[in-house]
Amino acid sequence: MCSINENEKLISAMSDENCGLFEFTNEGNSVEVGFLCWIQTTPCTEDKINNQDLISEKTEIVLFWPSNIDVTYASSMVKRCKKKDMQWIKVSAILLAQGNWIEMCEKRKYYIAHNKISPCRSKRHERHIILSESTVTDKNKMVIKY
Repeated sequence: MCSINENEKLISAMSDENCGLFEFTNEGNSVEVGFLCWIQTTPCTEDKINNQDLISEKTEIVLFWPSNIDVTYASSMVKRCKKKDMQWIKVSAILLAQGNWIEMCEKRKYYIAHNKISPCRSKRHERHIILSESTVTDKNKMVIKY
């Protein structure tokens, strides 16, 4: 549980531009989209400069997660949190990716289907350019590495 001040801080800091894709290590490795402001600083994360370090090192983090409502986009969450007495629990998770709400929802779908994070838009664009500029005539022999 968190105090009233912590509750207000968690609610007011939510933004659709600052979301993350979290894999819950103690919940059967389920994957959900949440907000980066819910991440709690712990001794193992204090030395990390930014969230990219957490992602690349697959550092296990602690974050507050709402236990009595489903997580949705920021404006809806703020309204629902103000109407309802929020109950927050601390959970262990790994931050898989960060970005805006829509990107993270798309990455979640891809992750569930393929068990890996989808390439970002710029990587897909690079792959498309490489394929279109390729002079290889037998496309069955072409290998694409990510």
